[in-house]
Amino acid sequence: MKKIFSLLAVLGMCLIGASASGASDRQGVIAQNLDCFQRLYDEGAINQRDICALDTAAPEARRPSVKVKVDPIVVRSDDQAVEPDPAEMAAPSNEEPASFAAPAGLPKENFSYQYLNFKENPLNSAEVGAEIFDYTYREEGFMKLDGSMIGVYGVYTHRFHENEPVNSLGEIFSGVERLNVLRLDSRYSRGSDIKYRSEGSGEKEDETHFAHETRLVVGADYPLSGKNITLTPYAGLGYRYLKDDNGGQRTTTGHWSYDRESQYVYIPLGIDIERTFEAGWKTVFNLEYDIFVDGQQRSHLGDVPGYSETLENDQNEGYGYRGSIKVIKETPVVNFVVEPFTRYWHIKDSNAGCTVDMCGLEPNNRTWEFGLKTGIQF
Repeated sequence: MKKIFSLLAVLGMCLIGASASGASDRQGVIAQNLDCFQRLYDEGAINQRDICALDTAAPEARRPSVKVKVDPIVVRSDDQAVEPDPAEMAAPSNEEPASFAAPAGLPKENFSYQYLNFKENPLNSAEVGAEIFDYTYREEGFMKLDGSMIGVYGVYTHRFHENEPVNSLGEIFSGVERLNVLRLDSRYSRGSDIKYRSEGSGEKEDETHFAHETRLVVGADYPLSGKNITLTPYAGLGYRYLKDDNGGQRTTTGHWSYDRESQYVYIPLGIDIERTFEAGWKTVFNLEYDIFVDGQQRSHLGDVPGYSETLENDQNEGYGYRGSIKVIKETPVVNFVVEPFTRYWHIKDSNAGCTVDMCGLEPNNRTWEFGLKTGIQF
């Protein structure tokens, strides 16, 4: 009984502290009373048995975090607690207690906000644009391809969280929990002025080539403490596809051309070095080495009269690298991007393959691409 009287005394103190809210905010007063009980319960001043001793309920004002039953109290202007009017208590209130209201402006934790909202969620970004580049391909001692290609590209980046700045090299290798970057990029390009030249089979103008590439990488941001520089090393998986779409045509010496398809699977290992300047300017220097995993060359010899099958050659050795310097101008609406770049591949002799008509291999070859991207970020 002493504890119950103590609880009633505490309740009276809570009521005195809440009296400023006035009789017009009955539900708010009750919610404040329960807050007071919650605080005492958390501090160990009372226990569950003490609370349950108060066994008449005001369920409409009960906080979900504490299972309590209290006598309904109404505060009058003279700061005295009195029993409420039974008729007043019988009418249910549709007003939700203030303690249940969600904070204003709280973002919705759903898939769309987390991964697809580029306007309100700073952890998401996207970039789209166009690219143009000079294309050069060499098969040493066999043939050459030269021309230009134009295409489009897109980049999606999601950061799971922002990383804290680092003060030493040791922190860079502090653990996988720093992995915070997921990036997906893809591009498609086409060239229709590619020139074919070969000492053995003549020349051909205006060949058409298509190229597609898709990559998925993960990385970690390392903002350097006290500097406007962020290092982002990354690794992932890439796929490159190229097609020479010129089957059934003839060169200057009368040789037939045929469609060729090239596929590469590789592991990109790279780093982005971002530097922030005043007035909304940024630069991002990129350097990447590509580990060649597997490749296949398909020569559609059926395009040539007298041949009936496609020759397939597996490619197992090679490497690539690429680099770029991206210049970004930030604005309140979108960011503008200009990025000169280079891409290079060196693939060694393939395994020999055979059809019913012939056997052959894809010779040692090199590819150079030098170009410029322009785009917008949002």
